[in-house]
Amino acid sequence: MLVRESNECREIWRDRETISFGYINASFPISTNKENSTMTLHRQYLLAMVVCVFLNGCAPTADLDYAKLPLAELTRLAEKGDANAQRNLGLKYSNGIDVAKDDAQAVAWIRKAAEQGNALAQATFGWFYMNGLGMPKDEQQAAAWYRKAAEQGNALAQALLSVMYYKGTGVPKDEQQAVSWCRKAAEQGNADAQAFLGAMYGDGTGVPKDEQQAAAWYRKAAEQGLASAQNALGVMYEDGIGVPKDAVLAYALFNLATAQSNENSLENRGRAERMLSPKQREEGQALSTRWKVGTPFPTRSETGGESAAKSTSATEQKSCRPNTQSIRCSSQCYNGNCVVSYENGCKIRVQVQAKYDPFTSQWEYPSPSC
Repeated sequence: MLVRESNECREIWRDRETISFGYINASFPISTNKENSTMTLHRQYLLAMVVCVFLNGCAPTADLDYAKLPLAELTRLAEKGDANAQRNLGLKYSNGIDVAKDDAQAVAWIRKAAEQGNALAQATFGWFYMNGLGMPKDEQQAAAWYRKAAEQGNALAQALLSVMYYKGTGVPKDEQQAVSWCRKAAEQGNADAQAFLGAMYGDGTGVPKDEQQAAAWYRKAAEQGLASAQNALGVMYEDGIGVPKDAVLAYALFNLATAQSNENSLENRGRAERMLSPKQREEGQALSTRWKVGTPFPTRSETGGESAAKSTSATEQKSCRPNTQSIRCSSQCYNGNCVVSYENGCKIRVQVQAKYDPFTSQWEYPSPSC
């Protein structure tokens, strides 16, 4: 299933301005298995943002302070011209919260706030136009209201306008403009925009392809706790693309994303875990346990880098590989990176080279010998 119902979106409160990109964070299939290339990862992230915006997953939400006010008090403030109260009262009418659902009243109150120049109300009014809530759907009007708010510096509107330009909806398709507006939102600290910008760098959309920049922007979002960005950054560490290859950091990032119920990271974590030594798993678990949202995530581990992995593999092979004439083993491999398990419980890591099969016209990895 491509997406879940909109009521499963996860809303993220950020300093009175909220943005809910739950389809990305919770249920869109971003790199759910490693047969997908890293390029596909970036493209899926771009598509996920489009799905979120155009399938009602990124709706502006209520201001937490105003949402707590009694209806009578909220109405009194709205009638006195308080633009924030007007917007939030409109949302109550739109969602049928504390009042009977009334789209006409919702539009009327949000329009009052938007026409006063309230940036978040303008973004909300654009959303109403985009989705035909209480009035005919009008993508050009949606883009126009998003622009009004975006030009005032509203990060939500900037992110939404970026997706409009990326998709070419309500405005001419313009990937450079998509990057420009996304960057404005990302530089304000909007985690979803940071991850979207990372995907554009990774895909080479509107900017020259730059995997290091992709990883850097994914990292900013991941450090804010965005599970989808943690998963994406984990994939990049696992493959060593844009960052030094580090299996332990990848595992720790998959741990963090999985703890937030990110379905895409669950399979990634299981695969990564199978390729780690006990010492590496222990370090990865410790990293994900100690790390706190809003703090820098480590850029290297002690045991998970390529040199560490080679050292670990050599040590394991020397210390525990059976030294007998008759050896039985089994192996688990991904892209030539294999773990060979012996009857005595020993596990060693080996790398095998791909070979071309002329009968299937495919490159295949042979199973390693014992």
